[in-house]
Amino acid sequence: MSQYNFRYNGSFSLGSNSGMASYTFKMSDQDTIKNGAFEFIKSNPENLFHKNDSYLSIKGDFINNQPSNNWEFKFGEFEATDSSYLADYQYRVNISGKQTHANGRLKNGKADGIWTHVTFKIENSIVKDTVFKSSLSFKEGVPQQSFRIQNENEFLAGRFLRKGLAHDRWELYSTESIETTEAWEFSEGLLKSISINQYDSIQSFPIYNDQIEVSEIMNLDEKYLSIIHIQQRLSSTSRDTLPSGMLSMLKKNTGHYQKIEKLLQELGEIDFMPKFKVKVAFYPLLENELALLDSAAVYSQKAQSISDKLLKSTQLNLLKFTDPEVFFKLKAVQAIKSNHLKFIGDFMQYYEKGLLEHIKRDSLLSKLWTYESQIFPIEVKYEEGDSLKSSIFSVENFTFYKDEIGLEAIYSLCEYTYLYTLSLKEKLEQKLKTKELQNELQDLESGLINESNSLNKVIDSLQEKTSGNDSKLLTAIKSFSNEALKNYSSISDIVVKQEEAKNLKECMINLKMLANRISSLKSQQKEIENLYIDEIWNPFTSTVMSEEVKSRIVESYTKILIPFIKDEIKNHLACDNVVSLYRLEQKIYDRMLELREEDTEKLERKLRKEKDPKSILTLFEIDANYKSELE
Repeated sequence: MSQYNFRYNGSFSLGSNSGMASYTFKMSDQDTIKNGAFEFIKSNPENLFHKNDSYLSIKGDFINNQPSNNWEFKFGEFEATDSSYLADYQYRVNISGKQTHANGRLKNGKADGIWTHVTFKIENSIVKDTVFKSSLSFKEGVPQQSFRIQNENEFLAGRFLRKGLAHDRWELYSTESIETTEAWEFSEGLLKSISINQYDSIQSFPIYNDQIEVSEIMNLDEKYLSIIHIQQRLSSTSRDTLPSGMLSMLKKNTGHYQKIEKLLQELGEIDFMPKFKVKVAFYPLLENELALLDSAAVYSQKAQSISDKLLKSTQLNLLKFTDPEVFFKLKAVQAIKSNHLKFIGDFMQYYEKGLLEHIKRDSLLSKLWTYESQIFPIEVKYEEGDSLKSSIFSVENFTFYKDEIGLEAIYSLCEYTYLYTLSLKEKLEQKLKTKELQNELQDLESGLINESNSLNKVIDSLQEKTSGNDSKLLTAIKSFSNEALKNYSSISDIVVKQEEAKNLKECMINLKMLANRISSLKSQQKEIENLYIDEIWNPFTSTVMSEEVKSRIVESYTKILIPFIKDEIKNHLACDNVVSLYRLEQKIYDRMLELREEDTEKLERKLRKEKDPKSILTLFEIDANYKSELE
């Protein structure tokens, strides 16, 4: 390895920033090891004469490729003013904008000692105000002791325990008053409550005021702030959004550190972000909850696709000017997109960002739904002349149960949003003129074939994971779909064929959902069997033995109801009962979960000699005529 230091001076790219750099380095196995002073500057004054200039300056030091010792960063956004003058035979142009100075010490790539960030407002090349300032003390990347963050109107003060856990009272003050405008009360990292002093009235928002069985330590970052925002809405009796100035300041401070970390990561492996440690509750997502979320996502995607297509339809957007019914129904679609699908999209973001496992899920829909309108039916608001009017769009025979809780409620919301959107789609499509019926039919048939191919691919994939009767059921579904396509191809009436293509395409989608359900029957049945097992202490053998409880209920489920479902799918499958069979199996599964906790002595006596599946469904308090759901 070469022990000689070399010096580089020239152009240099730092992520999306291109400028000039000067640094010392040495070579090791053809790798460049930065070792010594480093300086980078990005500035293009010519941009000032066109619009603005983005300025960046970095000064620091490396020890064997690790950012170490003192570092200084300057970020600027400037634009030229109309003021210029001649000095020492040079024209000088005044600038206005903002510049942020950040400096502190790094040790092995981690913040160590005091780091400060200061943002100045500049007018005509003169510093007018300090618009942001933060001062944090670190030890090997872990924040220590007290800290202070301030902007033009407020300043925030708080402290940490030695290991970086937020503790005690964090307070936000107004620069115009000595009174606290906001306070966060921490207990060894756990945020207990937030108090807001607004209009001479203190409003308290509980966060974690109940006993938490399992907690998890995480960084006080964007994810944590999102969790707190959701938790406040879930814990509060009000639907008001937390008017937190502290949230805003913490986000801004995090943004400054993220900007530096992004630059340093371009230079080498570092762990710069301040580790503000906090605690949050932890509620792992259960298998059935994950299944609900996956199913909800399917409904959401289908509803989104349908609504987008309807709102972008040129024919419908022309027809709405002459047909009040089309105008009204398109407004209903827009209401679904703006409210329901927006809410669902935001909620799915919670899932994708890993937020759901940190919040209780018993009152999600009722607490998080903040729109003024009710969920279902759909309220349509529109202007007529100088007045604002509203009408209601509802779907017959659809009853949305508002008292459902947890992810069941979210699933129902997604399902019913899809059903409402589907109903609107069907009603609007009936309004479309039929001049281009053949072309539309070709498009429908293309989609139908795509859904058929997708169904076959899903079944082929699922059959690799299944065996026995379940695999035969999947084959039966494939055979049914192929026969349905064969019957469809024999239709000669183009109008009838167009409607059948729509129905059959939807049938293929529902068959795909049913196929996925079938593939999980075995694991679901095993789950139920395990649920009805108790661990019993045997004093004679001094061992714990497994004993099945409520055996008649389990036997009715495994030997009668599940075979009945499979027989219906195998021998009586039709497009108009696919959804019903899917729901019936779901209801049976849900009922088995409930019966485990109920007093079932009387039920078990009635089941003693009962072998008829429909009679058993009635005893289980499930509608034995499952097809009635579609009537």
